[in-house]
Amino acid sequence: MSHVVSPTRARLAFSTDSDERAPRSPSIANEKGGCPQCGNSSPAPRYATRGRAVAADSTSACSESTPSPAPRLGALFEIGHSVAPVIRRQVSAVLDRKEPRNPKALHHPQQKRKHDMSSDDDDFDALARSASQPDSSSFRTSAEDRAGTMIDQSVIAQMVAAIEATGDFKVLRRLTLDDVPSSNTESEDTSIAAVVDVETTGTDPERHKIIELALRRFRFDANGVIVKVDRPHAWLQDPGAPLEKEIATLTGLSDADLAGEAIDEAAATKLLKSAAVVIAHHAAFDRRFVERRLPEASGMAWACSCHEIDWQAAGFAGNGLGWLLAQAGYFFNGSHRAGADVDAVIALLRLKLGRGGTALRELIATASTPGWSVRAVGAHFDVKDRLKSRGYQWHEPTRSWRRDVKDREAEEAWLKANVYAPAFRPRCAVPDIRPITWKERFL
Repeated sequence: MSHVVSPTRARLAFSTDSDERAPRSPSIANEKGGCPQCGNSSPAPRYATRGRAVAADSTSACSESTPSPAPRLGALFEIGHSVAPVIRRQVSAVLDRKEPRNPKALHHPQQKRKHDMSSDDDDFDALARSASQPDSSSFRTSAEDRAGTMIDQSVIAQMVAAIEATGDFKVLRRLTLDDVPSSNTESEDTSIAAVVDVETTGTDPERHKIIELALRRFRFDANGVIVKVDRPHAWLQDPGAPLEKEIATLTGLSDADLAGEAIDEAAATKLLKSAAVVIAHHAAFDRRFVERRLPEASGMAWACSCHEIDWQAAGFAGNGLGWLLAQAGYFFNGSHRAGADVDAVIALLRLKLGRGGTALRELIATASTPGWSVRAVGAHFDVKDRLKSRGYQWHEPTRSWRRDVKDREAEEAWLKANVYAPAFRPRCAVPDIRPITWKERFL
């Protein structure tokens, strides 16, 4: 399924009836077939036929004042004519379904599944079968709905090519990991990573709680190419108190969804500890919540797909997860759920960037490089805006502005000139700088 996003100069209309010709509308042609605006007695252009996509200009029906549709749209119209009956059958089949849906099951189809730790958690080769499992995304249409109603993919490909060739459209494809290209190369030099996302009742791990934890592992080779993907794992957690309205709206979860639910700590911990690195799109947020909820999984290597990949240098605007995904040509719909975010991160990590490798390769290289944790202790309140613009964030546990950097000397020089100079009235003489690896970062 695809979304088309962009303005267009032509208006496309698909009829939903039979393929016989539709009667002309009085607003388009008079009884003699003349133009209703200029009175031209020549036959008016045919604006609509059953089952055919046609373009209508908004200013005039007269062929003298209205240019014919651009040649590049001709192929699109013919494709629309051939695919319209198939679309009708698909829509009718879905609308005619009588079986009631279970919204709770759609939100977390994996919550009642028992974890067979001996079959696919220790033997990662068993995870290759994940590509054939249709429930890898909570938001994917079920196989029952799609059975017998699929449009020929070659027809869709022709439609997409014709639409995008106009230059006025960008077509987004629904994200399913089965559709995202990966390598079939077998390599003995591989490692396991786990992508994690949490939904919470707030932003402070000391006061707020996780209400959903999702993770999905994958195996990758030395070149940063993902070669196998595990099935998704997700758990809900009853926070013990009603959700705030904003959180319920954001996640689509209700108090009824969470009532009596609990994260399987043993299963989640074992899955995380089987990985060489844990990846999150905002690791500074997710790590503190995860390690507070699953203390046995503390001390692992973490990487941040939001801040440790130079998305701008790769030609992307911004680093928000949904916006990055859209620029890569995909979308996921539904509420803001952890499982969908995990799949989105994996899809982005598979991308080949313009610098000769995958996004995952750049992430691993950046995250695994040791650096320095800089705390601007004793900085005066008046310099907080300078620190924020430099990339420092307020670290509540130490009550100081903190930033992780690779170049210690350059950062010390900047702080000396902009924070610790006597004119800025610092309460300390120098910052607190400590070495850091990806096992200590984001805490």
